[in-house]
Amino acid sequence: MLVPQDATLARSLRPGSAVQVLLKAPEAKDASPDRLMLPYSALVLSEKAGQAAVFVYDVTGKKVHRREVQFQSEPGGDNVRVVGGLKRGEMVVAAGASWLTNEQQVTPLKATTQLAGR
Repeated sequence: MLVPQDATLARSLRPGSAVQVLLKAPEAKDASPDRLMLPYSALVLSEKAGQAAVFVYDVTGKKVHRREVQFQSEPGGDNVRVVGGLKRGEMVVAAGASWLTNEQQVTPLKATTQLAGR
């Protein structure tokens, strides 16, 4: 259990309280334009620092496959840089990955926002 350094703040924590947690991964060392970036929400975190899994979508089988990846945090953002375990062009579940199981059949949703073309 992590407890705040400030004793007053620590005493204000109660069971069932809503808290915000910041996860810190190793920071990326370079700014290569061909780096693979994912939102934090795509990660299913591991107990080992800098390691997690993602679910990769298989178009032919219409299933997702759990894949271990290594990542680094990007300063000031909600994204991570994937440094191992994933190839450019693979489709990854961007949200709700923690609810999936390996080999689960899924139906991808098409983006319906103005940002979909980006």
